[in-house]
Amino acid sequence: YIGISPPSAAAAAAGRTGWKRAGARSMTQEWVSRPSSGWRCRVDRDSERAWAMVHAPGQWWGRPASRVQSKALASARARPRGQARPACAARRRPGPSAANSRADMQAQCAAAAAAVGPTDRAPSQQPRPTPARAAASEQREPACMAQGIRRVAAAAVTTKMFLEEIVPAREPVIFTGCVFGQSVASWTPEYLAHKSGERQVSTHVCDKDNMDFVTRNFKFEVMPFAQLLERIFHSKDDPNKYYLRSMGINMRKDPADFRRSFPELAPDFALPDWLPQEILGEWFHSMCFRVSAAATRLWTHYDIMDNVLCSIRGRKRVVFWPPSEADNLYIDGSSSPVIDIDNPDLNRFPKFANARSVTVELDEGDMVFIPALWFHNVITIDPCVAINVFWRHLPRTSYEPKDIYGNKDLVAGQSALNHASAIASDLATMPLFYRRFYLQRILARLAALLDE
Repeated sequence: YIGISPPSAAAAAAGRTGWKRAGARSMTQEWVSRPSSGWRCRVDRDSERAWAMVHAPGQWWGRPASRVQSKALASARARPRGQARPACAARRRPGPSAANSRADMQAQCAAAAAAVGPTDRAPSQQPRPTPARAAASEQREPACMAQGIRRVAAAAVTTKMFLEEIVPAREPVIFTGCVFGQSVASWTPEYLAHKSGERQVSTHVCDKDNMDFVTRNFKFEVMPFAQLLERIFHSKDDPNKYYLRSMGINMRKDPADFRRSFPELAPDFALPDWLPQEILGEWFHSMCFRVSAAATRLWTHYDIMDNVLCSIRGRKRVVFWPPSEADNLYIDGSSSPVIDIDNPDLNRFPKFANARSVTVELDEGDMVFIPALWFHNVITIDPCVAINVFWRHLPRTSYEPKDIYGNKDLVAGQSALNHASAIASDLATMPLFYRRFYLQRILARLAALLDE
């Protein structure tokens, strides 16, 4: 920061943690912070808006300006609009005096932080990795790409292991030998037809081997559930592919909840008891009932939420790509237009040849944990019945409120993508030489800002 003014060690030790001016970001923005509380306030002089951001490790929440002390806003707005910032050593070409000034400032900051103590220190003051180290950590090769997706006996898993080992690794894991209540033992086509045969279901019907959500090469057909089961499990001459994904009670507003859509079947199904109870409670987003014909391939896509896919009847093959392969998959929205992944059109999608994937086969009683952003493509080997449960692993405000499928980008992520589109429009007006120059500067500035 420019012109940072940390509290003195004596003031911090005495508990006086008043608002301090932390410096200027630009001609129109300033930051003020409360060193030991974790609060930071940005004042935008052009729009006269102020926001307080309270941040904890990995989480951000916006708070209205009314929560910011008035004296902090007054301090930030003390300089008249449009007045240039005073020159300071940090803005001049580095020299001996400037270096000494920065060293003194760093020493003051360290002394103040030590006086405040580790329990009072604001999250923003905790040491962070440099952009290079953070990028290297995030872009590391997932272990499953070299070793294959890990298989773990469900009987050996605990809630602590799932939350502290499985989820933080951010890689798919298959849990074998899951019971899922009475569903694996009882959900035959005849049993399902007897229980729910008269229920009307909206089904994807496609006359191609590969269903494509990008071009929507399928139609929806409403039919009794018993008729769908007959076509999927017993009709040998029907050339169409059928795929049921249960919907919410209000198809346009409600996420899917199998327990409400098929209440007569719901008592038969149960998740493993070591999964956190919050998955079906405060974290819950949706529970989808999936029934599909043999040799049906669903499009490659990613989900914005963590989820588990429970294989109850039949076998299926699942191909996974890590999030780093987005560019090679030509992602459009949340889906890939590369439909036939076994025989891709490399003239149209040449980068797909470089996409690294790992393939698994799910059998009855298997459950796979699919972390958010992992791309996956599913093809059924047999007629299949499965249940898919999604939950919010980030604060609720991170997600698009009207996302009923769990595939809309995070609110902040979509905003960043929109800004990227605007930046691209501006760069496109320049000659190539200038375009590359400013693109390089933009990337460097982003890296610096993320490091801060």
